[in-house]
Amino acid sequence: MEALREGLGLHPRAARDFLDALVTLGFLKRKAEIYSNTPESDAFLDPGKPSYMGCTLELANSRLYPFCGHLNEGLRTGLPQNELRSGGPALFETLYADPARLMEFLAAMSGISGGANMAIARMFPWNEQLTFVDVGTAQ
Repeated sequence: MEALREGLGLHPRAARDFLDALVTLGFLKRKAEIYSNTPESDAFLDPGKPSYMGCTLELANSRLYPFCGHLNEGLRTGLPQNELRSGGPALFETLYADPARLMEFLAAMSGISGGANMAIARMFPWNEQLTFVDVGTAQ
């Protein structure tokens, strides 16, 4: 656990509680002092795999979480709490103006739709089709 704690830069006082919370949530498994990925976290939270869905969490952290700080205001006023709140351009205008933010958004949309895409691909009778159209995902 010490190597993992140091590698993640966790304070010794918080490390075990944090890692055990991830065990409880099903993101990690633990055997004695050894923490490891569950099969699901290995499949969906490894950025080196095509099944990676962590990009959805990255988008939530960078774009959606800051808007949560204005939740009370939004509930009381009914006004939007996204980019429009400050008089800025709408969501897609903002995204298309910044290539890095656009790529983050597109990766998240692909991550969200990946599971459904795989299920459709398994169930669709591809061998009965005479033509093929790639509808893709966001990327």
